[in-house]
Amino acid sequence: MLFATAQKTVQSRHVEVLPRRYGESHFYDLTHGVPDISPFGFILERFQQKAAGRIMPAWRDFKIQDLVGWHADMILIEVLPDQRDGHCRIVGDRIGPHFAQIVRQNRKLSDSGSPMVSKLLQHFDRLLSTPAVAHFNGRIDYEGKDHVSLEMLDLPLADKNGTPRYVLSFGRKLRTNR
Repeated sequence: MLFATAQKTVQSRHVEVLPRRYGESHFYDLTHGVPDISPFGFILERFQQKAAGRIMPAWRDFKIQDLVGWHADMILIEVLPDQRDGHCRIVGDRIGPHFAQIVRQNRKLSDSGSPMVSKLLQHFDRLLSTPAVAHFNGRIDYEGKDHVSLEMLDLPLADKNGTPRYVLSFGRKLRTNR
C-alpha cells in the first residue's frame, strides 16, 4: 500500500507496478475496466456490480451483507475533504491488528502519530484521483510487522454526491515469516 521509488509501467494491461521494500504494488486504472485479481474475484465482482456502469460505486451502494465472508478482513477509510487525514469507519477483527499502529476504528489516522500516515494518505489520494484499484502482495512495511505477509486489495469509493472519498480495503494474511 505504500510507494517505493523505482517503478515500471506495463502498458498492455493498464497497470503500473511499483516495487516496494517487501513486495510490490499494482495500480489498475479503472478507466480501463475492473481488473481480475485472484483471490479477490468475489469482491471485484461486487464492486463492478455496484458501480452499475460508473467508474466506481459509492459506499452507500453497498449493504454490509454484500460483503459476507470478508467482514473481518476489511477496512473502510473516509478520506476527509482536505485530504490531509482519514477517518477509520470500519476495521475488521482479523485485518485490524496488522495495522493497529495506524488504523483504529472510529479514530482519525493522524491520531496514531505514525510517520506512515502521510505515505498512506498519498496512496489513498492516488487511488481516488486516478481512480485506480491497488493490489499489494508482500510483507507489511511497518515496524514490528515486517514478518507478516499479506495480500491487500484497495478500492476507491464515492460519497453520496459522487465525489471519490472512501477507500475500502481487504486483506488476506498469507503467512508469518518467523
